[in-house]
Amino acid sequence: MNARRFAWTIVGLLPLSAAARAGPVTWEFAGEVTRAFDPRTLLGGAVEVGSPIAGTVTFESTTPDGDPSPTRGWYGNAVTDVDATMQGLAIAGPRKQDWGGGSNSITVDNGIGSFPDAIEIFTAVDVLGHDYFMFRMRLSDANGKVFVNDALPMSPPDLEHVRTDFSIIDPSETIFGELRIDVNLTQLRLVPEPSAIILLGLCASACVQRRRRKIGSMSRPNGLRRR
Repeated sequence: MNARRFAWTIVGLLPLSAAARAGPVTWEFAGEVTRAFDPRTLLGGAVEVGSPIAGTVTFESTTPDGDPSPTRGWYGNAVTDVDATMQGLAIAGPRKQDWGGGSNSITVDNGIGSFPDAIEIFTAVDVLGHDYFMFRMRLSDANGKVFVNDALPMSPPDLEHVRTDFSIIDPSETIFGELRIDVNLTQLRLVPEPSAIILLGLCASACVQRRRRKIGSMSRPNGLRRR
């Protein structure tokens, strides 16, 4: 098989790799703290406005929709992993808490009329041994153009087209509890699946080899090929 045919074979396999993503999906995020309400210094006074936060959230894309509405999807226990740091503090999840409606879900709204499209990732996380903090990431589009249905999206929406509400909250007692950290997201992207990276690498390698052969052939006298 020559290099060109091999490259096209690899490209043809990419859709199969995407289809194979029917399983864990990971989004990578980064941002900075815009509000740090921590009067009891539950975080040791380490987090303040401007503190960086970065990490990943993983969910199971095959989680069934628990809401019969055609415009809202509710995916219970969809979040399988939260792994992040905030000003050097580890954020780990999900953790199981009894918050009435549950402590782990993803909701997708396919807005109709004046209602926005939105996705909300909601789970409990542990920070410094406090395993009851609420991790809430909501992305919404008032124009209703982000989602075409209420299915779990494989790729996150472009941050330029959505409003972001991202907080880590102590949900106890008062309206703000004892902790509220608000975050401005500056980056949100899909983490490529390893198989897709391998396929793209093979494709690039095949193209480079073909290019080298072509240049080598052109550099020989009268274009003679090596026997």
